[in-house]
Amino acid sequence: MSEIKRIFVSHKASNGEIVSDMLNILKSGMAGVEFFLSEQIEPGDNWRSDIVKEIKTADCLLLLYLDPDQDWSWCMFEAGLFSAYKPKNAERRLYCIQYPGSPPPDPLSEIQTTSATFDGMKIFLKSFYSTTKQTDPKTWADLDATASRLVDFLQQRRPKDYETTNLRPSVLLYPAWDATSRPDWRPVKVPKALPLDRSEVIIENQKSLFLLGFDVDPHKMNVVDFLKRLDTDGSDARRPWMEKFLESLQSTLEGRMTEQHVVYFRSMMGNILRPIIESVKRSDDGTECECRVVFVDAFAPPSSSNPSRVQLLANGLRLAVRTRLEVLEKYRGAMAQESSRLAQSEDPAEALGKLHPLGARILESMRTIVLEAELQGTKLDTPPPNLFDDDTKQATYERIREEFKSWFIKFQAVTKEEDNEPEKKYNQTEQLLDELYEFNKKYIAIAAPTFLNMLEASHKQPNNRDDYDPAVHCPQGPSIEDSLLSTMRETVGTLRSMIEGGALGRGGPSASRIPR
Repeated sequence: MSEIKRIFVSHKASNGEIVSDMLNILKSGMAGVEFFLSEQIEPGDNWRSDIVKEIKTADCLLLLYLDPDQDWSWCMFEAGLFSAYKPKNAERRLYCIQYPGSPPPDPLSEIQTTSATFDGMKIFLKSFYSTTKQTDPKTWADLDATASRLVDFLQQRRPKDYETTNLRPSVLLYPAWDATSRPDWRPVKVPKALPLDRSEVIIENQKSLFLLGFDVDPHKMNVVDFLKRLDTDGSDARRPWMEKFLESLQSTLEGRMTEQHVVYFRSMMGNILRPIIESVKRSDDGTECECRVVFVDAFAPPSSSNPSRVQLLANGLRLAVRTRLEVLEKYRGAMAQESSRLAQSEDPAEALGKLHPLGARILESMRTIVLEAELQGTKLDTPPPNLFDDDTKQATYERIREEFKSWFIKFQAVTKEEDNEPEKKYNQTEQLLDELYEFNKKYIAIAAPTFLNMLEASHKQPNNRDDYDPAVHCPQGPSIEDSLLSTMRETVGTLRSMIEGGALGRGGPSASRIPR
């Protein structure tokens, strides 16, 4: 009786069904051959030791390299172990089958692999039959037919090729680790204050190169040098948006994925871009990390490193109106009613909304507004800017600012507490929204007329640089006409009248404005 030849089959678990069907074709005319697949290991057995044992006793290793896009590191380990173990007086063959046009894996580049073509499969079968001592004349006579069946089967099961079209410019960012220790990019292991300004960037593709304004590929660049190349400021200019971006990168690497700050800048191409950390890819051992950053269009002017009073007032008024429309008009006076309605709603479109309590929703809206204010130059943890020539108005502004800081801290605690209450009455949240309404009304009352007066003065005296704002006096566009200023004054006056008259306050309309 002839000796049984043992074949170790190395493959990806995801290709298990394809491999099983292919082996049925391969061994249909063969005798005295046993194929080993890891799926044959019994549950509860030590699979690592079983695999090592099978590799050492195998006469051949057959690697089915069917999808290069997958991770083949374990299969490469199996192939390496097979090649390294050389028993005395025994010749062992390693075979690798891959699809046409797909190069073999780098560790096997020195061996003759098999391309799944008719001629390639015939050469493989001749060698394989000889190595496994096939003597049946019919097996050899059917070699061409078997090769054809194998090729046809593999072609039918070949993974589809997909072409990816990136709609936005993107880069691959490789974050820097402290040079004194070994990297471990697993979220629970990432330390605070990484030297992320030493990170490196590679522009991902040719289209991104063009959309970001480069004429030639700079290849790998320091992240700070790269970001400086993108905007219109000079080399020595301070860039708050860049600092915020690196803060976002730090928090994202730590696993705090929701803390990406709203940052944007005016690019050399003239448009306004916002960098977003779209994904983070980490190796399973934590030694390597790659972030994909996408640049999307933004529709607000980027912050200035030294904003004028006109800019600060304009930003403050815009955010005050956002607060009024997005928070106060939607939720003030209607928290308990809206919470009860959501709980009873059977509308499928509101299924996700029911998973997120109202308090947390409002808090997130306020956090976004506060973050945008910081990006535009108004930070709560810095001394208040001098926005008003009138001492009484300036004192009112500083009082509103200090009271809001205390309010915001309290609001975070109250919303968390009342979101967890079964009754969902939100009594304390409603009281705090009333306080926010008063802050909002008082700020608009002093800021709106001051802003318009400063804007008008800037129009009449363009050479006065104290409150000169390039966003208002830009030589690239037409100057603001008196009629436009008059229209703006009427708009601001109408806004003040609506606020003072209660048209934008609590009442019947607010309940009807709750999204249904």
